[in-house]
Amino acid sequence: MREATSPAYRRAARAVRDRFRSLGYRTAVQPVPIVAGANDDIPVEAGVTLNVIATPPGYRPWKAHTVVGAHLDTAPDAPGANDNASGVAAVLELARLAAGHEMRLPSVFVVFGAEERRLLPSGERLRYQGSAAYVESLSRRERRAIRGMLNLDMIGNGDAVHVLGAGSFSRYVLARAERAGIPARADASFFYSDHLAFAERGVPVAWLWAGEHATLHTPSDVPRVVERGMLKRAGTLALRVLLGYRG
Repeated sequence: MREATSPAYRRAARAVRDRFRSLGYRTAVQPVPIVAGANDDIPVEAGVTLNVIATPPGYRPWKAHTVVGAHLDTAPDAPGANDNASGVAAVLELARLAAGHEMRLPSVFVVFGAEERRLLPSGERLRYQGSAAYVESLSRRERRAIRGMLNLDMIGNGDAVHVLGAGSFSRYVLARAERAGIPARADASFFYSDHLAFAERGVPVAWLWAGEHATLHTPSDVPRVVERGMLKRAGTLALRVLLGYRG
């Protein structure tokens, strides 16, 4: 369990930071204050969550680039293997592969805290607080430099990659899937995840998802739920997008 303000989350964030550093990225840890509330009727305390940001050598935030992200936090009673260790594992592997390839656009890799919803006593429902804080920390020029935000969330169990998002970036993702023979489909479902924080500020987005699963937000979301084949399909598609996308 890696609830966003828990000691377990902080340990996991440090491990992610250390992995990015070992791959040659410059890292920053962005603290994000979080208020108390409830998640799936389980009380969660106020505290601070962390975004872990990895930038490649020579990165300039005002020049064209992509952002690749996944959330590290879980619901309070869920181990979070599919939701969303699957996405974090893919982000770390993509960062490793990107470090060894010449990319058309540089990529910033971000692991977000506090994606999971938090219900306040007032009835207000907070979501994707970590990614929203990251986007708000950028200047208008820096946001305009993001040519696409690729979100990987719950990619470990299913039979096809669902692509959520509207616009040229999501269409490009679908075209790359078709060219590579990767089963993928456009999905008009409106589920929240970190890509929405970027879309709300005008950034082109695409969310790679594998569909709903019965273990979502339950103690049964354990490693055996994650299917290697599905993880490979989503990760391969993400890599092809990053290698070919010009913005």
